Amino acid sequence: MKTTVITMMIGSLAIGAAQAVIIAEDNFNSYTSTEDVGGQNGGSGTPGWSGAWSGGDGDFVVTSGAALGRGFSLNERDFSGGAITIGVNDTMTVDFTLIRNETQSGRGIGLQLLNGSGFTYFIGKRQNGTVGLHITGTTNATGSNLINFASSGTEENIKAIITYDGTNTSIKLEDSNETGLAPYTFAGQLTVDGIGIQSLHASTLTNGIDNISVDVTTVPEPSSAALLGLSGVALFLRRRK
Repeated sequence: MKTTVITMMIGSLAIGAAQAVIIAEDNFNSYTSTEDVGGQNGGSGTPGWSGAWSGGDGDFVVTSGAALGRGFSLNERDFSGGAITIGVNDTMTVDFTLIRNETQSGRGIGLQLLNGSGFTYFIGKRQNGTVGLHITGTTNATGSNLINFASSGTEENIKAIITYDGTNTSIKLEDSNETGLAPYTFAGQLTVDGIGIQSLHASTLTNGIDNISVDVTTVPEPSSAALLGLSGVALFLRRRK
C-alpha cells in the first residue's frame, strides 16, 4: 500500500508541473463595437499583453465581438513578458477562430506569429492561395505554402502547435476537420514576440479573427521532476512516523 501511495505521489507531482500557462488571450468581447481594433486594450493572460493593439486607418473593426478586416490592414500586439523562445521542454499552442464569410480566392485573412522585424509565419487564408501555414514578411502574406488544409469552412477554429527537439522546430496545424497534417520543420529555435492580425482584401467587413489564445506548456527536466517527487515522498514518510 505504501509503495502504491508513493508511486501515485511522484506521478501526480510530475504531471501537475506540466500544466499549460495561458500567456495571452483576446476574444474582443470587451471592445467598443464598430470601432477600430487599433488603440483598444482588452484581453488577459499571464503575463498578458504589453499594451493596446497597434494600428491606424485601415484597422480591423470590432463587429459582434470579433475583429473583422477592412482593406489591407495589420494590427500587432506584443507579449508583456517580452519575446518567447520555444525551448526543448516547451510546447507553444496558438488557437484562434478564422472567419471567412466571403470566400473569393483573391482575399486573404489570418494571424501572424511576430518575430521582430524579420520574416514571420502567417496562419490563415493566403491571398490567391490556400488556408494553412505560410512564410511572410511583416507587411504582406504572399510567401511560400508550408502546410495546406484540404478544405476550410466559413468559420474554423485553427490550432498551431510549436515544439523544439533540441535541433529542429516543428509547427503542426489542426482544425476541427483535419488533425493529421504533416508538420513543417526547420532547423533552430523559433522566437515569438507577439501576435498580428492581417487582412488582405477590399473594404468589405466580411472576414476576420476571433478567440485568440496563446499558451505555453513546459515539461520539467527529469532531474527536476525526480527531486520534486523525492521531496514529496520524504515529507510523506516523515508524517507517517
